Amino acid sequence: MFSFVVECYASAKPVIVTEYFEEYCDEYCGDVASDSVSENMQDYFYPYSIGGNVYSSYSLLSDLEKVYYDKIVSLDVGVLSFTINYSPTLSKKQFESIDFTKIMYAVCLDHPEIFYYNGYGYSKSYYPSTGAVISITYNIGIKKHGQNNAEIYNASNIPTYYDAMMDVIDNANFNTTTRYDFVKSVHDYLCNNASYINDYASCHDAYGTLVNGVAVCQGYSEAFKIFCDKYKIPCVCITGTANGGAHMWNAVQMDDGKWYLLDITWDDQDDDGIFNDFFLIGLETKDTYFTGNAFKVSHVSDGSPYLPPLPYSDTAFNSADKYSNFAATYNAKGDFVNKKIILSFFDTTDNNIYFHGMYVPVPSYYTTATFTLTSGNNNTTESCRMVLIGDCDGDGYANVTDYSLTVNKALSGETVEDDYDEASDANFDGVIDALDVAILERAIVGSNTQIIVE
Repeated sequence: MFSFVVECYASAKPVIVTEYFEEYCDEYCGDVASDSVSENMQDYFYPYSIGGNVYSSYSLLSDLEKVYYDKIVSLDVGVLSFTINYSPTLSKKQFESIDFTKIMYAVCLDHPEIFYYNGYGYSKSYYPSTGAVISITYNIGIKKHGQNNAEIYNASNIPTYYDAMMDVIDNANFNTTTRYDFVKSVHDYLCNNASYINDYASCHDAYGTLVNGVAVCQGYSEAFKIFCDKYKIPCVCITGTANGGAHMWNAVQMDDGKWYLLDITWDDQDDDGIFNDFFLIGLETKDTYFTGNAFKVSHVSDGSPYLPPLPYSDTAFNSADKYSNFAATYNAKGDFVNKKIILSFFDTTDNNIYFHGMYVPVPSYYTTATFTLTSGNNNTTESCRMVLIGDCDGDGYANVTDYSLTVNKALSGETVEDDYDEASDANFDGVIDALDVAILERAIVGSNTQIIVE
């Protein structure tokens, strides 16, 4: 709902306008609890996020909107307000181009770890004569219980709840032999540690799912995305309907670059055990124990304008296609502006790179090497360069020559200006200094053979 409060002043003074928006998550949670497959088929109602990478709601925002998104996700836990000042002022046209509702949805879909965020309000200070905006104060709305509208979280208890959730996340152990093994172990972990309960205060978010072990579809989906995000595996939460009821499920990108579908809520049948009817399946895959329909028939996306379209696979993922190198999934990063991948020299085993969840075959490994990478935007490809941390001269090796180059750069106080410099900047702080020298020295002599790239 929206409400407006307007206070008017003389034309020489700013006018303050406040607008509020509330009630985001509850509209997706019309689930009905069911403990058996047969009951599930009759009256199961269902609620629908990349690891913040290419396929993200963030990617759909304008530059002005991204400023608010970035600020929200960088706030300390429990901080619910911030102000952005504009100098020079923001024009009326620029202000009117900002879609605050879109920003809210983008944050909620991309960052389910901010489990308490459920709406927004803002006030702006501007000049009536031109409409130029001087400042905007943004206020975060807190989630309430969907059934009786009772307050679940507040500024004082959010940090405690957040710490409890992160403790569960940090201590959960998964099989990371391959991406497939990881996704399967998270799927089973959530089925084993959460139960479908739709009348519990925190069942609609990741906190309730992970800490209290209670969830509806939204809780299952958001918890799954959090684990995927932690391991840099692209994952989204999809909203829509299942068997006609509001529902949420997941899509995840596997080694082959394709997106596969999961519905952990339906696979968790409590007393009847864990099902795999909706594990890494395609749009055309028919389930065995539920409706017998293809996924695209039983689950209909609402085509949310807050998520980019994804190239879903028509068929289920073949576990025989899984790759063996999982670690590189979260040990490479990309710079889209300069079109390059940054990788540790010591993680080039088997010539595998996983970037934004996609397996990338690279013919050679050396700083400034070029290769083709799928960007994710419309599934197009583009030429990219490699920066191999430790290979500071571009010969494909990390040795004493590279160490000497880094020492000379550090002594001269050199900043990072090209790919070779970036290969020397082992801790990615923008300068080449004694710390980079120490990191490379330890790596080259073998006392520390892995530089973590995050």
